[in-house]
Amino acid sequence: MNNLIKKGVVVAIVLLFVSVSVIPSTGINVLEQSSTVSFDDNILYVGGNGTGNYTKIQDAIDDAFDGDTVFVYDDSSPYYENVVVDKSINLIGEDRDTTIIDGGEKDDVIFISADNVTISGFTIQNCSLSSPVTDAGIEIDSNYNTISGNTISNNLGEGLRLHYSNNNIISDNNILNNLVAGIRAWYSNNNIFTQNIILNNSVGIRFVTKCIKNNILGNVINLNGVGIVTLYSSNRNIISNNTVSSNSQGIYIYNSTCNTISKNNISNSWRGIWLQKWYSSINLIYHNNFFNNNQSAYDKGINQWNKGNEGNYWDDWIGFRFNFLQFLPYHIPGTLIRNFDWRPAREPYDLGV
Repeated sequence: MNNLIKKGVVVAIVLLFVSVSVIPSTGINVLEQSSTVSFDDNILYVGGNGTGNYTKIQDAIDDAFDGDTVFVYDDSSPYYENVVVDKSINLIGEDRDTTIIDGGEKDDVIFISADNVTISGFTIQNCSLSSPVTDAGIEIDSNYNTISGNTISNNLGEGLRLHYSNNNIISDNNILNNLVAGIRAWYSNNNIFTQNIILNNSVGIRFVTKCIKNNILGNVINLNGVGIVTLYSSNRNIISNNTVSSNSQGIYIYNSTCNTISKNNISNSWRGIWLQKWYSSINLIYHNNFFNNNQSAYDKGINQWNKGNEGNYWDDWIGFRFNFLQFLPYHIPGTLIRNFDWRPAREPYDLGV
């Protein structure tokens, strides 16, 4: 393709990112993300054969200004780099399957320290496994960023890590085959994780220490060691409309309260959901489908398993309903008498996920 025509197509693609909404309809009000980044400023090109195109992504970023777009062609892929994004730019790859950034098993592949960064259209692979803190395919130490439309895979550490990082959108990514975790967050609040495919990681999504008011919405989280983990005062998060299947454990809650878990299909796991220790309490779990788990749920805390007349569907429930009478609530093991679903559903919910 003539390079001038190709650059015209690139401009159209970049503008398209602004016009398409990535947040699914879930019936839940989520925080509107703000951004000051404009897609109408200067575009710097990497790869390809155009006059003045950069050969390295980092060189283009170093020459960019806030609001600029760095567009990376797949012609020169893979790019063996460890990229630092310290400006509020849009880093856009030509094709998520063929525009590859490879960290060479050294450090983070992409490290984001600026606010209002957009990264889309890449395969991001081969971060290192360092100690005591692992590296990541993408590490975010800033706020109001959008990570969408990428494949983040085959990293020796984590696929994506948020560290003291708030108000980000993580959407429509394939997060696969990462050794430590697909997504890991520390002290990170008000983030949206939506419509990602998270497969075959040691842990799918892991919140560690005071991750508050995050939304995990409409993801496919399958074939991980543990699907979703919230640990150590990770409170008031919403986990909704996800498919959580074929994990060793589906959802694990430890020392975290006031989380809402609803409208998920949780299936084919050794344990569907596990609330560990008595201080994992005051969580609300309702309107979920539990299918074909070795044990659907286990609860050592004091939690609420139905909201009004909406309980959960349990494929091993032996009770029944007759008109307005409810017989045999579903007992959640872990304590003798504390935790019951008083309104278990007779049929699976049609969740559309």
